[in-house]
Amino acid sequence: QSRDKQSMRAYSDEITRVTSNSGDNMEELMAEGFYRKAIYTLKFDNSEQEEALVYLKRSLDFSKNSHPGAMEEKARLEVNMKKIPEAIIDYTSLTISKLTTNQEKADYFRLLGDIYKNQGDNERALSNYGEAVKKQNLYGKLNSLPFISKAALEFEMSKLTECIQTCDSGLKQLSETADLYFIKGRALNKMNRQSEAGTNFRKALKIGLKAEQKEIIGQISNGYLQQGKEQLKLKKKPEAIECFDRAVNIDSNRQALFERAQVKFGLSKLEDVITDIDALLHLDDKFKG
Repeated sequence: QSRDKQSMRAYSDEITRVTSNSGDNMEELMAEGFYRKAIYTLKFDNSEQEEALVYLKRSLDFSKNSHPGAMEEKARLEVNMKKIPEAIIDYTSLTISKLTTNQEKADYFRLLGDIYKNQGDNERALSNYGEAVKKQNLYGKLNSLPFISKAALEFEMSKLTECIQTCDSGLKQLSETADLYFIKGRALNKMNRQSEAGTNFRKALKIGLKAEQKEIIGQISNGYLQQGKEQLKLKKKPEAIECFDRAVNIDSNRQALFERAQVKFGLSKLEDVITDIDALLHLDDKFKG
């Protein structure tokens, strides 16, 4: 109450001493203690905002981000210090205490994941997407967005095994989700599991994809087509056929079917040639000539 610096420091130190010897309620009291320490630090000298921010972070650490006063004060302080992205995240976090259903919480964690991802903090984004998936599973109703967000980021971060697991988890509930088949196909292709990748790409294409997703699949398929042509230049026909097989498996690549048929004709594999040509004519009339 005397408001001199020595007294304020003594008060803060006493709070820390008492809370650190508080027994079973230690974490709760430590959270409150650091919160008060921050408040009194600001009351005495508002220029010591960085120090106060450290105390507020400690309060939230002890309370597992549940101390509402500390979260609100931290967000307000971050605004004053022009730390706007951090403030946005903290103000968003404050809403969790007002959410009642698991669907609302799933949406909240996905939004928070998006915020972290836009900031480039992929690890925190992934953590929040994971929470969104958990809440969505608890909700019990179908919503693919948390699974798509998590799987897409895992693919981006080259966490391919985790990506496939997330896709499989979502597809158990939402078997007609093209985006999950598409993401899973990309992960499998990166792992050189082309046959499985092709199966997933074809399922995604059958259900329906956006134009940019179809373009990505086309680029992968055409990549194998070009590899096959390069192998032909080197007179490596079996290797060329293998590359054409991969292209056809991904999206029934018409040009790859044609190239494969030509190579097999040269190898006198006439039954295979007929099969490929029939498939090609069924897919695309322009090859009839």
